[in-house]
Formats: sequence, structure tokens, C-alpha cells
Amino acid sequence: MGIKDKSTGIIPIFVNDNKENLFLVVLHRDGHWAFPKGHQKIGESDLDTAKRELYEETGVEDVKLKNLKEFLEFYSFEKNGKKYDKKVKYFIGFVFDNKTKTPNEFKHEIKRMKWLNYSEALDIITFTESRNMLNEVKKYLEEITCK
Repeated sequence: MGIKDKSTGIIPIFVNDNKENLFLVVLHRDGHWAFPKGHQKIGESDLDTAKRELYEETGVEDVKLKNLKEFLEFYSFEKNGKKYDKKVKYFIGFVFDNKTKTPNEFKHEIKRMKWLNYSEALDIITFTESRNMLNEVKKYLEEITCK
């Protein structure tokens, strides 16, 4: 059993002119591709944290959250000789402008970012847990689109 760690984030989605969902993935400083996320500050709600982290990592401020459905990701890792059990809660957020730029004061956290379609995102995302979650998101988006 490791040290409990929790983060919150948003899976940013931009619908292009062809009505295709594009997902924004970021290259974190540790070298893995994933979605924007981060730790809560004292007094912040999960939603406030997710929005703040989205801005800090991508510069995106205008985001519409879809139904506040949550997607969870669980994984373990080691850092400085200690084991951590991580839980990340994500919300789906639709953005209306695909121009992104990490604010200067946060560039040390994010190396790059890309808007990718589902297949491209699935190929580039580093960890299996994140790819599995993207599959869940895709299924959910198909379900709500068919209604």
C-alpha cells in the first residue's frame, strides 16, 4: 500500500469543421503524454482545480464542461524511493478555440501539447490507464451523441 495521491483534470475536446473530436494531450515534464491535471490547493473544489490546471498547462480558459461526468484513472508509481497510489478525476471539457499556449510561468511543467483525433491520441498517450480512460470517454461521447 502506497502513499495516497490525488489530482484533478480536464480532458479538453475541440470539435473541428468535420465534426471530429480532437483531444488535447500534453507532454509533462516527466516525459509522459497525458491530459492536463494537477493537485488541489487548499479550499479548491475538484472543478476549480481542474479549470485552474487546464489554464496553467494549456492557456485555455473558455471551457464548457459536459454534464460534470467524472472519469477516474488509478495507477501507482515510485518517486524518491516511495510508492504512491494515484487517483486522478477528470471532467470532459469542450473548448471553442484550439489555440493553446502554456503561460510562461508554467512552461517548466509542460514541454509540448497537441490536438489529436482519437486514434492519434490513443497512440501517443504513454500509460495504459490513460488509454483505457480515453476509450471510456470515446464510448461516452458516442452514447450522448446518439441520444
